[in-house]
Amino acid sequence: MATLTISKILELAGLDVTKRIKLVRHKASNDTQEIDGKPAEGNPYDWYVNDRQKFIAYQSEQREDRFKDVDYIISFIGEEGTIARMVGVYEVLGYDEERANRVNTGKFYYKMKWVEGFDEFNERVIIDWGKSALSWHQWLHKNDKEVIAIERKGIDWVCPNYEEIKLPYAQLARIFEDNIDIWRHKLTACNCIYVISDSMTGKLYVGSTYNREGIWGRWKDYAKTGHGNDVELMRILETDPNYAKDNFTWSILQVLPLGISENEAVRIETLWKNKLGREACKLNKN
Repeated sequence: MATLTISKILELAGLDVTKRIKLVRHKASNDTQEIDGKPAEGNPYDWYVNDRQKFIAYQSEQREDRFKDVDYIISFIGEEGTIARMVGVYEVLGYDEERANRVNTGKFYYKMKWVEGFDEFNERVIIDWGKSALSWHQWLHKNDKEVIAIERKGIDWVCPNYEEIKLPYAQLARIFEDNIDIWRHKLTACNCIYVISDSMTGKLYVGSTYNREGIWGRWKDYAKTGHGNDVELMRILETDPNYAKDNFTWSILQVLPLGISENEAVRIETLWKNKLGREACKLNKN
């Protein structure tokens, strides 16, 4: 049986694979990054999902002249080990001299645009980057990669470390609606102290989970309603049903054992409220 490679996938989708093409593997970590000389919060996965232009700005800025004489780059988001997921074809349109002069960081900047026509494969095609994972940019004609899976469409394939989880309501709801395995396995493995942040007011709600379904067992209520039956959150959503979608974010402050008692979880929850300050935790009624 013939091996299915990324070049065959691209050719099938209509890309001229005789062009000068590089494969690029971005890490989905929260290492400090810069865009246009300024610190950029988040990581390539977050930007790809929530702010495509920021993702393009990130990958079109390089410390070295890595995309010289490149016609297209095929971008991937790195997952566990050497696995990588395709997130688009981008055409390189030469140097962006105006941006380089304006930012003046000494880096190389490229004009780059998203190429349409690859939706059938974006976010679905999985490759093994191989032993050369340290080399995150490679020429396609020298390093064609085997396609090891073509998965169901979806943008919630990366589940970060617990302390890096930061979910807006739309993503939280989608994870539970689609019952995404990687998230379900992660969130049922432990309980936690969590915080809901209101980006509009800066107020916080600190809560705890203490059930046999772990974080998943509690957050499914939030995914369903946006308020999880918390009194103050219910009051806010009665006034504006879209408030959770527009303003709330769920994060984890501390991981707790799956078998923790309610009393112990609430005790640690109270410690966190005191640490953060009762003035900040205005969304709590206790």
